Amino acid sequence: MSEPGTRHSQALLKNPQVAGTVTVSGQGENNLGIQFEGLAEKIEGARWDLAKKHYAKRKKSEPKEADDILDGDSWYMIKPKKIELIHEELFGFDKQVHEINL
Repeated sequence: MSEPGTRHSQALLKNPQVAGTVTVSGQGENNLGIQFEGLAEKIEGARWDLAKKHYAKRKKSEPKEADDILDGDSWYMIKPKKIELIHEELFGFDKQVHEINL
């Protein structure tokens, strides 16, 4: 969710290719995480289903279907093309790679 005029929203319009990493690691722990790459896409229309999840995550009361919770912002989603799992305890340093055809 982001304002359409922000730098990253404008960058996505020019080039929708994205990548990211989520890891859980620290001293004495095995590395655990995912890396992904794919395409970011703006979601069109009022998505009340997303609004309910968004509010629930923030422990807010469920919005009314007519509420404009975006207030000018836009929803975005990532369609992954590749996901790599890093799970040192199970696989050592070998990444488990899953390619997705869009």
